[in-house]
Amino acid sequence: MGSLKGVTKYSWQLLYLFNCYKEQTGVEVVNLEDVYEWATTRGEYVEPPTSSSARFKRDMSRALRSQHHLDPQSREVRTHLPVVRRAGRKAVVLWADSRTARPEHVDVHLQQGRLGIAQTCKRHKVIRDSSNDNNLFGAQLRLYDYNFVPDVEESGFPTDYPDEKPKI
Repeated sequence: MGSLKGVTKYSWQLLYLFNCYKEQTGVEVVNLEDVYEWATTRGEYVEPPTSSSARFKRDMSRALRSQHHLDPQSREVRTHLPVVRRAGRKAVVLWADSRTARPEHVDVHLQQGRLGIAQTCKRHKVIRDSSNDNNLFGAQLRLYDYNFVPDVEESGFPTDYPDEKPKI
């Protein structure tokens, strides 16, 4: 099944069900809704009990991440910003309102977000390199450009244009 680094017992059980589904159905591309229906119909998946505290924190986090507001310049901004702090072996997530947060909190939030983007780019390239070296079709996928400056600049361009040609 490959490396199980960082995989919990529950994750291992889910991976097992995923692989059983693929093996029994013969599909290569999988819709997780189909796996859920297959596993629950056979009684092979029962939702694990979750503490009310864990459920509350998960649901609260989703709610906080979903809330946005318009700033005075009419930009849509996430209202609540999380920062992950280590407390011994545990991680603690601290939330602050982006409108009133101390600059240090916003800076750490941005640093952690940037690190997440960099990690995603690294994983993206590893998948591409592995596919190029090992795919059954001999295909060579292009190397993607991870410089997002043009994308960020383009996001600031106007999206509404007048119907008439501007007069010069």
